[in-house]
Amino acid sequence: MPVKNREVAAGAFRDRWAVITGASSPVGLAVATHLMSVHGMRGVLHCRAHRRPLVQLVERLRRQGLDVPVLITQADLADPRALERWIAYVRRQVDHVGVLFFNAANFYKTPWAQMKWRDFLRMMTLHGWAPIRIIQKFYEKMEPPARVIFMVDAGIEQGYPAYAAYTASKAVMAHWTRLLARVLSPWVTVHAIAPYWIRREDEASEPVLLRITRGEPASLVTLLRAVDLILEGGGAMTGQVLWMDSGRWLG
Repeated sequence: MPVKNREVAAGAFRDRWAVITGASSPVGLAVATHLMSVHGMRGVLHCRAHRRPLVQLVERLRRQGLDVPVLITQADLADPRALERWIAYVRRQVDHVGVLFFNAANFYKTPWAQMKWRDFLRMMTLHGWAPIRIIQKFYEKMEPPARVIFMVDAGIEQGYPAYAAYTASKAVMAHWTRLLARVLSPWVTVHAIAPYWIRREDEASEPVLLRITRGEPASLVTLLRAVDLILEGGGAMTGQVLWMDSGRWLG
């Protein structure tokens, strides 16, 4: 991905903060790189456990001439007390927030018939409560135009019985997308991106095609185009879920 110098990057989001949870995942790293290098944003990069990919990302971008401020943070956002400490710390460090990108996720089996309360609570806290709590606390720092973006999952349409807590809690994000779009408009627009599968650059497409109905699996490039559409779409587009399911639910 080409890296622009800070003086070259232009647009309404330049020099504003992008807060990205789950930034150490492949999706988080791609979005963080894109927002900082292409849109000239400052970055709050969150991870739960793996800081090294974020440190390596910042080192690489520095070598390529990117000089935007970056804050690497670490917290378990499924822990309400850790969440509150993380919010308080980040709020002291940033102002002029332009993008909240919610990508932090837990994905493990919770079959509906054996699902435990602790697993359900953890999923709901991370996917449902943490984003709305962060928005509550950062709303006053968001200046128009501003964007809230949830990473959802196309599986919420029909649900994954083996991942019941995951799909139920991700569906809450789609609900927040519609609800918050009504109360935050027109200055803050709210969006969700719902992929079924995002193919990595080093992953062959053929095995993935067996899992979908028709079309091609989404890629990180496709995802970043969706992010650009959201950033550049203005107030005319809000409250929408952008489905990237490769036609899986068409039958």
